[in-house]
Amino acid sequence: MSEVPESFESPLSECQTGEEGVVASVDADTGLAVRMRELGLVPGARIRVARAGSPLIVEVGNTRLCLRGEEASRVLMRICLFPEAAHMVGGMAMERQGLS
Repeated sequence: MSEVPESFESPLSECQTGEEGVVASVDADTGLAVRMRELGLVPGARIRVARAGSPLIVEVGNTRLCLRGEEASRVLMRICLFPEAAHMVGGMAMERQGLS
């Protein structure tokens, strides 16, 4: 059986409900990049996908943000298997990596 990687990166628009990780990067024009920073979507910020799809709802700390599909596609999330979330994310990570 293959092992699940500790983390991998994916655009927020492709993430599943319940996946958690940290912002790896934001690839957006200046105006959108500034707005994302103001909302807390900065590299290293811990985030959780509360609802996948478009619009996508992401939790940043105690704040929930709603992002359109185009906006979500510009945020790259490093999906991590945090110990407290491993039971939720582990199966999703395995499926997305073709390991299940």
